[in-house]
Amino acid sequence: ADSNNSETPELLAILFALLGDLNKSLFYSKMAAAFPPREELKQLIPPTLPTLANSFLKVEEKPLLGRGLLSAANHEWYAAIHWFQQQIQYEPENKEGYTALASVFSVLGRFREALDTLRSYAHIVAADPETLSSIGTLLTSLGEFESASNCHYLATKAAPDDIELNAAALTDTFSTPNLDGQAIAIKCNDWMKRFAPELGTDNFSIDSDKDKLTVGFVIGPFNRRNPSYPFAEILAYRDEDKFNTIGFGFGALADGSNTHLQKAFDIWHDTRDMDPYTLSSMIEAEEVDILVDMCGFDIPHLVRIFGSRVAPVQVSWRGTPYGSGSDTVDYRISDAYGEDGIDPSLYKEQVIHLAGSSQLVSTPKLLNIEKVNAPDIPLTFGADVSFSQLTGKTIRAWVEILLNAPKSQLALWDHNFSFPENAQKLIGLFGCYGLAHRIDILNIDEKADFYANIDVLLYPLAPENQDITLDPVQNGIPVVCLKGDNFLERGMANVLTEVGVGENCVANSLDEYVKLALDWVNEETRHDFSEKIRGKITDSPLFNYKVRAKELGLTFERMWKEAAEKS
Repeated sequence: ADSNNSETPELLAILFALLGDLNKSLFYSKMAAAFPPREELKQLIPPTLPTLANSFLKVEEKPLLGRGLLSAANHEWYAAIHWFQQQIQYEPENKEGYTALASVFSVLGRFREALDTLRSYAHIVAADPETLSSIGTLLTSLGEFESASNCHYLATKAAPDDIELNAAALTDTFSTPNLDGQAIAIKCNDWMKRFAPELGTDNFSIDSDKDKLTVGFVIGPFNRRNPSYPFAEILAYRDEDKFNTIGFGFGALADGSNTHLQKAFDIWHDTRDMDPYTLSSMIEAEEVDILVDMCGFDIPHLVRIFGSRVAPVQVSWRGTPYGSGSDTVDYRISDAYGEDGIDPSLYKEQVIHLAGSSQLVSTPKLLNIEKVNAPDIPLTFGADVSFSQLTGKTIRAWVEILLNAPKSQLALWDHNFSFPENAQKLIGLFGCYGLAHRIDILNIDEKADFYANIDVLLYPLAPENQDITLDPVQNGIPVVCLKGDNFLERGMANVLTEVGVGENCVANSLDEYVKLALDWVNEETRHDFSEKIRGKITDSPLFNYKVRAKELGLTFERMWKEAAEKS
């Protein structure tokens, strides 16, 4: 209304400086010098606002984005969302803002909002390969597998030499139901042949009488699919007279996310930004005898080193459910349960079984659960799932259970199911059978509150794509699980069998899955299970880390002996 004053352009100059836009700030500061001051406007400027001089001294590039990244690093998710949204509003073409905002939504399980965020950016910069790939991964999380595959196809076609995008396309197939395992194994082999550089040498001397072996673990960042706490507990009990352990991880060992690993390793190296050639040289310098892959295709720039011989013995443990695809990986650590009935030719590696389970499972917590026992609440089956796990096979089994238990309902822990588009999709999944009204969404934050509302937990009939937890069983809640057809699908069934509840909780067929669920309709049966199991499963060998460490050590010794005989 009245721009003939110095206060308005000076305020704009300060604001642009605070936003890190130095050019615009300088423009408005020059304008401010050309106009007279207006005392009545000066009185409106809050005293907390920095002066123009101070703003110039503290100017930083993309401060809104920086505040968001700092908030995210401190797990202050909602503050991070606030700052990233402001960054996008101020700079609508800022890719980092969209990507960071989508990442936070994903961490919170709000995949639909993450997808909408990236779709907004895709409309601004069409056909960006990284954005297409990220959209593909989000569509996989939402169970929209065909659309996800199309996005990955276009992303890899636009950037055929990008190892990250090609790895994302590969790992998303691990979660896609009904795919042929042999075909995926071939894809793993093709990826390794294409992207693994030639490193190291085959000229290793293997001393069969070596007293102390150096075992290196390529870790990367631990995640939900690769829990670090049980791994650290096992290595903490290693025989230090026989094994020297080296960790190749992300960040310093003193970092908050790694401190619990200090007892697991004698030496630690940060490989966050390391190229494969440097990492290969480091492994050689440390004279690693056995190199173990703990991250697989989840961290593609690290798994590439296993495409060459960089250590005398190379082992795959995590992140490669269909094998590493490499001729230079000698062994795959697994167990008899996970490999039962699977053709060994699926893998390039020799499968070596641990006596118990090869799964890494965090110690379950005994929670203070106050059951909701209102008389008008029907028997409640519960499920903690994402859309990617709500496959046709799972829906069919759950519908059959509900139809045969007419006085029951199914409660889903709200993983963004209340979002309008998600709610419509959920209604569609169950509405065909006239059961949508018997599906309840529990919008709660704590596990104890979720368990308090359910009587029986149903595991989905889909590949495992999240951490395996025994918390419900530890708290006396009956569960039902299908054994599955391959190693990836058997993680949950594996650990349930290991802790001694497989007979009542693990089914070998769809019909048996439905039968086991209906067996738990009987209240007395559920009560007896709870009395017998609650708080007891931590006595299982699965959580005897000392015994597991001893067996792992014997396994490494066996590998070394076999390698010496072959050489």
